Amino acid sequence: MRAVLAVALAACVHAQPPAPAQLPAPPPARPPPAHDACADEAARLQPMLDANAALYQRWGDRVIVDPAPLVPAIGELEPLTDRIPAIIVSPNRVSLLGRDGAPPAVAFRVRALLGRDAMATGAVALAIARDTPWREVVELVHALQGEGLARVKLVFAVDRSAVAIADNPIAARLRGADSIEVAREIGRDVGTRCPALGDLFLLRAEDRLQVMARETMAALRSCKCAVSPAELANIYAAIFVPPYVAARTLTLSRTGAVIAASGTATFADAARWIAALAPDAPARFEVSRP
Repeated sequence: MRAVLAVALAACVHAQPPAPAQLPAPPPARPPPAHDACADEAARLQPMLDANAALYQRWGDRVIVDPAPLVPAIGELEPLTDRIPAIIVSPNRVSLLGRDGAPPAVAFRVRALLGRDAMATGAVALAIARDTPWREVVELVHALQGEGLARVKLVFAVDRSAVAIADNPIAARLRGADSIEVAREIGRDVGTRCPALGDLFLLRAEDRLQVMARETMAALRSCKCAVSPAELANIYAAIFVPPYVAARTLTLSRTGAVIAASGTATFADAARWIAALAPDAPARFEVSRP
């Protein structure tokens, strides 16, 4: 019996297991996707598009003035939500709608523009260069108040560093006399080389920046960056970034909070006091006595 068991055990040990079922060969590995240099370059443009859309949503573009000479925005200021006349003020110069004049003459023109009744509730924007003598600012405000103007909106420059491009060649072209035709020519050229991108340029102004922030990347990829992202950044910064400004609205009052600076001071010296006042605060402008 032991011999039989030993033979049986040996047979089990040396028995060959059945061959495993043949499995199908795995499919060949997919090659890695080709490097998309256009997508990589386009992605670097996205932060600028997002930043500009956010700035527009916050500040709008109701009053168009050159922000370069202005005092930078200080504290919590207000957006300009209505299109109102803007008086441009720089040393020894006051201008309204492209016409220079002495403060009394400009104030009279504001009254003619707004109408006598509207002066009691209306406002104008004052875009005052930082180096304008404070004495000249006071003279203008007193002239406006004398014509019955109720409020002024003193304008400050919003930080645009996230959307600005230094030494922009497109901006240089647009500073010429025929800037509108130059802009049209640029638009036609972009539309020819990248139709999807050209379509974005034609959107309504109210919607354009938000839609461009969402769809510019796809538009660039659709034409394989026939318009390079670097070129588009220059075009975008020059044409689609408004001169963002903020304001502090003050009610002109002979009994309001006094904003006073010396006769040798500039507007920049008084700007922090103006920005610190509450919106619509009653205020009067004075030159402090020595």
